[in-house]
Amino acid sequence: MMDFRKYALAYLHRGFSVIPVKGKKPVMKSWRSYQETPMRPDEIASRFSSPQVTGVAVILGKVSGNLCCRDFDDG
Repeated sequence: MMDFRKYALAYLHRGFSVIPVKGKKPVMKSWRSYQETPMRPDEIASRFSSPQVTGVAVILGKVSGNLCCRDFDDG
């Protein structure tokens, strides 16, 4: 099993707000507060320890240093 906690902490230390995901969906019912304030390291240790977690999502925008993403699809 991959330890997503270490990746989430690395992103946090780079100034990004993160949440745990299963596939493309948040594992948590409510994650909107993390659009304003990143998780603390102890929260990451707790929330990313669930076996449901299959990845780390970075929240874009002001909370992550104005990080943005461009997605291009051929459709």
